[in-house]
Amino acid sequence: GVVTSFTTVSTIHNHPNKTPPSGVDLLNLAEWYAKNSICESSYIYTEDGIYMLYVEDGDKVKSFYAEHAGSASEEGPSVINMFKSGTELSKIWNKAYGTDFRDFNNLNERHMMALAELLRQTDAGIRILKKEETSTNFDVYSTIVRNEKIVPINCK
Repeated sequence: GVVTSFTTVSTIHNHPNKTPPSGVDLLNLAEWYAKNSICESSYIYTEDGIYMLYVEDGDKVKSFYAEHAGSASEEGPSVINMFKSGTELSKIWNKAYGTDFRDFNNLNERHMMALAELLRQTDAGIRILKKEETSTNFDVYSTIVRNEKIVPINCK
């Protein structure tokens, strides 16, 4: 596990299997911010690029963590086990990944958009970004609702 303290401003780890941030990654950042109010980002390095979870609104992150602290998957993190079964986060994730973005051919893009939708629905105060290996900037992934449909947004 990652050790943080009251002086930790960011964490860095890798995902050798090239996967985007997991539910555990998300809840860890929320916990570290809720406990120390200083850890504002978590970087996940992969062979395909760098993912970042970023605290945008600290008060919202603290509320999000207070409500969802026990939702981390106890099994090995995977698309199917992003969050503990039966939790609100699991229900939102399963709908977003399984239904709302099922037409995405790229599974990592599908994962990112589903996570962005979960962050929007829970008003988590956290943003998800990715920097491609060949890019110099991070792209922000987010969603909005337009005409009762969830619309993916990838800001480059």
